[in-house]
Amino acid sequence: MKSKRLVFRPEAESDLVGLYRYIAEASGSMDVAFRFTERLRATCFTLADFSGRGTPRDDIKNGLRIITHERRTMIACFIKGDSVVINNIFHGGRDWEAALLGNNDPAPEK
Repeated sequence: MKSKRLVFRPEAESDLVGLYRYIAEASGSMDVAFRFTERLRATCFTLADFSGRGTPRDDIKNGLRIITHERRTMIACFIKGDSVVINNIFHGGRDWEAALLGNNDPAPEK
């Protein structure tokens, strides 16, 4: 099976940067934040080879899949042709369902 191309939407990239900043501030360590976000990115990159992972959530958005990372972080993605599109990354107590329901443009068309 051929690997899919992984695409991070600008919103997902912003989520990742925000999460890094939050962890760095909360932990007092940029190293802790870096290690966590690198593990998170590695989880995202596994989707290129295993795009069927996660829980389908068509009840929220058609084609949405949710992957949990280390119990408290949710990766929201869509399969679009030969690409896996990382739509958003949610951490902790964020209401990711409401955030996705309010987003009318879930992923760019191929």
